Amino acid sequence: MHGQKPAQIIFAQERAGDQDMIFSAFRDEDDRRRAPWRYDAEEEEAPELYEEDGVDEETGEEDEDGRKVPISLRVVVWAAVIIVFFAIGYCGAGIALNWLDNKGVIGDEQLVQSPDEAQQVSTEGGEKSGSTRSPKSRFVLYIPSGDAFREESVSFVAGLLEDDLQNVLSELIRTYREEDLISGDVRVLHVFRNGDKLYLDLNDPFLESVSKMTKDKAVSVITGIVSTVSKNFSPVTRIRFLINGREVDETKPVDLSSFWAMPS
Repeated sequence: MHGQKPAQIIFAQERAGDQDMIFSAFRDEDDRRRAPWRYDAEEEEAPELYEEDGVDEETGEEDEDGRKVPISLRVVVWAAVIIVFFAIGYCGAGIALNWLDNKGVIGDEQLVQSPDEAQQVSTEGGEKSGSTRSPKSRFVLYIPSGDAFREESVSFVAGLLEDDLQNVLSELIRTYREEDLISGDVRVLHVFRNGDKLYLDLNDPFLESVSKMTKDKAVSVITGIVSTVSKNFSPVTRIRFLINGREVDETKPVDLSSFWAMPS
């Protein structure tokens, strides 16, 4: 420009080791702005982008490409894996068992392939069950015979005390009926035990039959029942007669309103 002195540029070059250092100096600020580069300009560093597992470093949020698998889908996948392994194990076990069966390593003795074999297995099973059946218990029945009592024995597979009582007394009543000691369809309904006491529940025909007896015959029938129970089912010693679950107030020909017991 006219009236201005041209900018004086001073160059200096100095050898320093293997490098050449060039220094440039500008006369004023205008010359500095016209320079093709600024010696004090800082290079802008390109921003570094970090991506790790689809998560933005600044926001901490997952992007669309790094989204986690839903829990429901995980459950379905694991269930499918378990089913596959279960099916493999089941099929493998079946194949192994069939192979062992063909080799004769394992076998089922009860497996039959013809009617003859089935009959044979049934016969052998019946013999085994007969040989291992529980032993029977022997019970004594006291049956009036004139002025005395005769003894008869019966055998039952022993069970609960109440069940044995009902079985023995039912057999005694059946014998009484066969010998015309009682009449009608007399049946034992229930038995209840409480310590040394027994409550014997009979049906109405028993009371009807006893009411038609003489006193001596009724006493004999009742005594036979009490003796049978006391002999076979210790510690029971006293018996109270019930009719259809109710206490009896009858006193003739014998008193059925109280307990009966054998004299000690």
